[in-house]
Amino acid sequence: MPISIVEQLPASTTTCKFRSGEIDTQLRLHQTRLSEVWPDAGASKANRRRAPGPACRVALVIDTRMAAFESRPAGRHFLLDGQFLLWIVRSMIDSQCVAFLQWALPHPRMRWPGFRKVRKQVCNRVDRRIKQLGLANVASYQAYLEANPGEWPVLDGFCRIPISRFYRDLSVFDCLRNEVLPKLATQVRQRGDQEIGCWSAGCASGEEAYTLAIIWKLDVGTQHPGIKFHIVASDSDPDMLERARRASYSRSSLKDLPKEWLPVAFELHNGLYCLRPAFRDAVGFMLRDVRCDMPSGRFDLILCRHLAFTYFDEPLQCQTLERLLSKLLPGGIFIAGKQESLPAGCLKLLEEFRPRTGIYRPASEAAAKMRHA
Repeated sequence: MPISIVEQLPASTTTCKFRSGEIDTQLRLHQTRLSEVWPDAGASKANRRRAPGPACRVALVIDTRMAAFESRPAGRHFLLDGQFLLWIVRSMIDSQCVAFLQWALPHPRMRWPGFRKVRKQVCNRVDRRIKQLGLANVASYQAYLEANPGEWPVLDGFCRIPISRFYRDLSVFDCLRNEVLPKLATQVRQRGDQEIGCWSAGCASGEEAYTLAIIWKLDVGTQHPGIKFHIVASDSDPDMLERARRASYSRSSLKDLPKEWLPVAFELHNGLYCLRPAFRDAVGFMLRDVRCDMPSGRFDLILCRHLAFTYFDEPLQCQTLERLLSKLLPGGIFIAGKQESLPAGCLKLLEEFRPRTGIYRPASEAAAKMRHA
């Protein structure tokens, strides 16, 4: 965990030293002038001194890891003007928020590595909450959480990351389209049923569920007449579910969808692409938190991508996976995120349906298939 020092810079000359890998920098503030001194003697004078404009008295947070430079190649020179100095200050406040998340996330049984790349979203929400409560800083909010247990569900809500789009991970949906859904349609017909049941857990604003509905209506369903496809889509965020029911999206959300399907499935209205009613009918939305509440019934296909196996801690991942698989019908398929790793303690429960896609079937059924091959 980084050690942070907060120092108020006076109007008189002050020197602060930073280190990040090979980067050694001295910042000198003298009234309204900020100078940058690099150890490289080849740096030009113009690059070593620049007036910062109307800045002066700022709180500078010094992080021993210098997170502000992490994305900048070592040895490269950068002008440090007043704007950049303030950016450093913001970065270091973010660093304090990261330390706060590392402390807080275990309480709702989440893990820090899952939030590393999306921490900005969470930290911005935390910062707004701190201002709303009239607190001084992140440390004050930590103390507030400890004194007010009712605040933890609020923080839990800040940790929801609704990142999704149609046909996200092309290889996954290509496999669904060409192999998984045809296989399930055949199984359903063989057992004398007429409907494939699917559950999209953590559906966010509906892109995954609606992608499945489009694939079925425009492709797979045409090859299996008489078989219906019904999708239950759940999420713990009521605002996301409201957006999902509206089914109106920006063009960027549709960039991976096969282009020939766009005009068939959507109509443009006020700059947004609105899913036509014929594709909405197969999807039903419900408010459920996969950690503690699941839909009734069992399903032929369950998707839980970019949720449990990214953000939950490992014991909760195992518990969630076991409960998800308990909702799977014989011969069913389970799909996690393509880049997600299932918890080591539960790998025995599943076998890959297709390598490197996150598509699995229960291990007992895979073993039985091998015995009868």
